[in-house]
Amino acid sequence: MVIAEAMAAGVPVIGAKAGGIPEMIVDGRTGSIVEGDDPGAWTLAIIKLAESRELRQTMGKAGRERAETEFDRSSQTRKVLDLCLGMIHER
Repeated sequence: MVIAEAMAAGVPVIGAKAGGIPEMIVDGRTGSIVEGDDPGAWTLAIIKLAESRELRQTMGKAGRERAETEFDRSSQTRKVLDLCLGMIHER
């Protein structure tokens, strides 16, 4: 939820290439995806954002738009309902 909340606040996000994180962050558009065990990649991603106000604003805006359309309460409820219905139909 932290990633969705940050995106909803208009903050670009840096996340590890693990779990569902790459499904939330659009690499290069709403933030950056890096290898979780590569401190150099994390450092470069942080520096890139720190050095460019325009990039932070552009990614932040794109993240907010994505959060509003993909991670709002009704979208999440619909996704959970679809998942449950899919599991019921598989039985």
